[in-house]
Amino acid sequence: MNCLTLQHIASRLEKFDTEDTQEALMLISDVIQSIDSYQRGMQTEHALFDTLYSFVNRAIESNKLPTAHRIELKSIEAELVGRVAMLRFSLGWMVNSDKQPTKYPTLDSFKIKPEIKLNPGNYL
Repeated sequence: MNCLTLQHIASRLEKFDTEDTQEALMLISDVIQSIDSYQRGMQTEHALFDTLYSFVNRAIESNKLPTAHRIELKSIEAELVGRVAMLRFSLGWMVNSDKQPTKYPTLDSFKIKPEIKLNPGNYL
């Protein structure tokens, strides 16, 4: 667990005044203050980020936030769920499925006007 990462997440959550985001902030604060009392490892990080994801998700689902705040909170939620998914994958906790593709489709395959080709790397 990286204290700088947790502080960055906390700095973005501070603007949201919901019970769930406040609980997430308290958890982050507790973990940072007592970082040496936690075992280091991916399973610990998974447990932390999964719990933070739950708090953020509940804050979004409560519908008590203005739209602009919900959009911003959803980006934090996406980051947290990405961390959870990456850790689950790294830990071997993701299961292969017979339904998963062996070759993933590209974005071009979903275009309504296929004559427009994407040019990767020229978006800035």
